[in-house]
Amino acid sequence: MATTDDERVSGRFWLASNSERVVGGWLDLARRWPILELAEPLTPMYRQIAREDQPGGGAITTWEPADDDVQPATTTVHGMLRKGPRRRVTLIEAFNVSREQVIGTAVDDPGAERLEAEFALVGGHVDDADARFTQARVRFRNLDLWAHMPGIEVEIGADGRETVVRSKRPEPLSTSLTRPAGQLIVESNTPMPQLTVRGATLLRNTTLRFQSEADGLTIQELWAQLVNPISVLISLAVDADSPPVSLEVRTLSVIG
Repeated sequence: MATTDDERVSGRFWLASNSERVVGGWLDLARRWPILELAEPLTPMYRQIAREDQPGGGAITTWEPADDDVQPATTTVHGMLRKGPRRRVTLIEAFNVSREQVIGTAVDDPGAERLEAEFALVGGHVDDADARFTQARVRFRNLDLWAHMPGIEVEIGADGRETVVRSKRPEPLSTSLTRPAGQLIVESNTPMPQLTVRGATLLRNTTLRFQSEADGLTIQELWAQLVNPISVLISLAVDADSPPVSLEVRTLSVIG
């Protein structure tokens, strides 16, 4: 799942297994699944399925289209975005969804490729979907309503001419989990108020932070064992759909 303020950003991309071939493209994070539009293809159009050596020398090679709509072959794509505070990006389980190729023109055109990924990890490069993370911070829609953290007080003067709003960061709340093993911490912070001539806006952001007590979890394990169950719990508690809106993962050897 992507966590970035930009929805469609340009950058340079390459296969994790081949860092020598780098191509330009656009990464679209506004869709349900991350979409990468490449100026040139990164994955081959055909794959070899058989090779038969001939008695007199040479060989007969059989090829078939590499793109499979039913069971597509997936790969890991690394990239460097051209803007943003977290420019490194990893596309996990990316597969081809379309190609464009021009044949029979005077200009040598390698074509273009469109990839779709299971998720995008913004802020680091990992080898594959088996990468494990020891910490995760997740936000949900309606999390602030469910957590109902204290710390905001309002005082209105007797004559109504003065109003004082005080905000105090509440102490984190934590509990132990057995599956996945670790600590779940509810934290809240208040960004700097937005002051204008019309007034000031005071916001409260609540997040859930998970700290693993084992070797960490993969993104899929985090999603299945932590994110999805908590999303259902909050939705039932506030009687409103409460999907995750951001997931940040961290491990000492990954974040860049």
